[in-house]
Amino acid sequence: MEVLIWLKSRLPSVGHLESNPRYNNRLIHLIFLLFFTTALPASAQTVTPLRAVLTPETNQATFSLSNPTGQTKSIRLGWLHLTADENGAYHHSSTPDQLTASAAPFLSLSPAAFQLAPGETRKINVRLRKNAVLTTRTEWRSHLLIESETRWDRLRPVSARLGIDMSIAISVPVVLRASSALQNGVRIKDTRLRRLADGGLSLDIMMNREGDHSIYGAIKAEAIAAPKMPAQIVALRENISLYPETSQRFVSIDLGVATLPEGQFDITFEGRGEYAGKIFARRIFNVGSGQPRQGTVKSQLEKGAPPNSVTIQ
Repeated sequence: MEVLIWLKSRLPSVGHLESNPRYNNRLIHLIFLLFFTTALPASAQTVTPLRAVLTPETNQATFSLSNPTGQTKSIRLGWLHLTADENGAYHHSSTPDQLTASAAPFLSLSPAAFQLAPGETRKINVRLRKNAVLTTRTEWRSHLLIESETRWDRLRPVSARLGIDMSIAISVPVVLRASSALQNGVRIKDTRLRRLADGGLSLDIMMNREGDHSIYGAIKAEAIAAPKMPAQIVALRENISLYPETSQRFVSIDLGVATLPEGQFDITFEGRGEYAGKIFARRIFNVGSGQPRQGTVKSQLEKGAPPNSVTIQ
């Protein structure tokens, strides 16, 4: 899920501000608000699920949008056409080939706009159009754009005369497939432990995607002290997608620890959503404090080779 936030103020023009010092404090407070907008989504609206998949057999998906705030939201729905890079970042589609991968022409939204009262939850339905012909590709994708606006007529202690319009946009991917049959896979290509500036460890993983369909899952890293001992989860990163426009996906996870316990370090990429229960890829490494050897992790870090990072493939 992606969150976009912007604020619109009813302040005088910049030129007018420069000639009227009494507005300077209002501008400073507005800049302060812009700095801290990253804290707003938690108290804005929430949407579930974070992803949907449609096929001719499963031709409808339903999202739930909730408003936990005390203000009424004006909701508008639309579509974004985005592509993903190997780091998982999204970019606006621009080339004709990217735009032909859009699922929006085959889908309908209902309702297209509505008011969301405080504490209210509404359903958003996405349906495959009856006349959709899915023959040119095996998969399409668009991102459902949910825009909401709240009008703040008063903002104290700045001024009762300062009005701010706050807009928050959430987008979630909607995948459309020509068939429910899936032929794909994931291979863990490279795995690296990297020493962070604070002394902690970061796990860097490069995965290769195989097949024509997107893949959705989670990376789980576990420490196993002994064969009969229960595994201890060191890290879990959910909501990882590998899309057809990229053959690789890079993920970096802060493990939150400075050392790993001796034993085994188990890394798996597990399926989620329509892939629930499937283990796409798995790598197990020995962690020891003895002499450095191929496949060990902790010993290489203690010896400092190579500096600041250790390849454990």
